[in-house]
Amino acid sequence: MNEFRRLPEHFISRAEVLCEKLMFGLQLDVDLSNIKDDMASSKSGYNFVKHPENVLDSAYLELLLRAYTAGKDGLAKDGVWRWHSVAAYLKQVTEMEEQLAGGLYTACGQTPRIQKLLSLEYENGLSTSGGIYVWGGYVAYVIRHHKAKRLTNREFYVARFLSVRLGHVLFKYLVYIRRTADLLHRERFGIDERSFLCA
Repeated sequence: MNEFRRLPEHFISRAEVLCEKLMFGLQLDVDLSNIKDDMASSKSGYNFVKHPENVLDSAYLELLLRAYTAGKDGLAKDGVWRWHSVAAYLKQVTEMEEQLAGGLYTACGQTPRIQKLLSLEYENGLSTSGGIYVWGGYVAYVIRHHKAKRLTNREFYVARFLSVRLGHVLFKYLVYIRRTADLLHRERFGIDERSFLCA
């Protein structure tokens, strides 16, 4: 049982290590208390990254430039993508998503149904609301339960706040890594963006 209690620490530590690698040494001083979010926004494509006061919409370009120009460890050489390096980077992104999912599942209080966790969206869709928010200096995810809606005509919301370490890793993932990976997916495979957190 003592080993099981260390499981959240395992997921968070592994996600931090992967985050450091995927950021190509880009050091950020993240102060979540300065991040603005609009939890009531239903605009399609909105999440805290796109809030105008945060000025984060193009922040991932700094990581992309660093990854593109990182020399022998970079994703490009002489202005041409090194596809084997891009594939290795995307594989590490997938591993990081697995560690984040493990952290969200084990480190945030009572565990949600895995189906609900894996269907969590990081931005609003055409007819859906995103589930990742920044509030009061913390990253949180909100899961909507529809079980009683037929009887009460109301949804049930459960908000789970992340630990500071997990929140910082998820923030860097959503602002920098995820958007860089989406661009690399489009460049390599012609695949459009994914909106699910752990897709």
